[in-house]
Amino acid sequence: MFQVKDLSFSYGARTVLDGLAFAVEAGSFTGIIGPNGSGKTTLLRLLTGVLAPQRGEIWLGNQQLRSFSRLALARRMAVVSQDADGGLLFTVEEMVSMGRTPFLGRFRSESAVDRQIVSEALEMTGCLHLRERMVGELSGGERQRVAIARALAQRPAILFLDEPTTHLDIGYQQEILDLVKKLQASCGLTVLAVLHDLNLAAYYADTLLLLYEGKVRVAGTPAQVVTADNLAAVYRTRVLVTPHPLLNTPTVSFLPAAQESSRHGQTGQAPTQSPQQRQASVAGISQR
Repeated sequence: MFQVKDLSFSYGARTVLDGLAFAVEAGSFTGIIGPNGSGKTTLLRLLTGVLAPQRGEIWLGNQQLRSFSRLALARRMAVVSQDADGGLLFTVEEMVSMGRTPFLGRFRSESAVDRQIVSEALEMTGCLHLRERMVGELSGGERQRVAIARALAQRPAILFLDEPTTHLDIGYQQEILDLVKKLQASCGLTVLAVLHDLNLAAYYADTLLLLYEGKVRVAGTPAQVVTADNLAAVYRTRVLVTPHPLLNTPTVSFLPAAQESSRHGQTGQAPTQSPQQRQASVAGISQR
């Protein structure tokens, strides 16, 4: 779906991305992770054509991204931002109908087909019962589902998500990403998502890109990327990485320095560990 070659971008004298190279397979869920300032959102803006590369190439299928018009891109890809606060004075149905804009002529109104597509998007995202509500009356999680419905109304092949679970409680975080994962499977969507929560990234993404200082430090499966060594090098913090008891995906546990030192006591010696604790250490801290 995407092929990125030697991609670089700077804001003035500050280099944000430097020589990125990676590929995204059609129908996959790719998570983009990394510390603040590593270039995640800038990469998303380059992949969606909002920004133009200063060096390197982005290929969408067998064409360079720069060869597509804005209208052509809007018919192929949709973007859901981290704050779905726009359109507060519109009804949910009106908001989702905006997703059909790339397919309407300048003087053409919605057809029966357009209205059917909007209804399907509302139903797929569980928003059908909200269609007459004002967007400003909804909770944050409901607004995020409406934003995804609007994106689906574009009938995109590619869905971009920029921190879609920001400001949401854990219930809505799971609901939103479960929905995206379901749509990936049922609609054949290619999903690229910027995610701050490493556990959510490991649970839902097929492939992860770990950005650091403008480069792809490592790319691969969650098990290959989410390791104690990689996270310590990038986030400058000690973590314990263990398999999820049900999903068998990496799970990150933080180790507050004060608590860790107090457990070791005044002598600095670690307490005797059980076999289970030693196994967890091998999977996490001892990888450093």
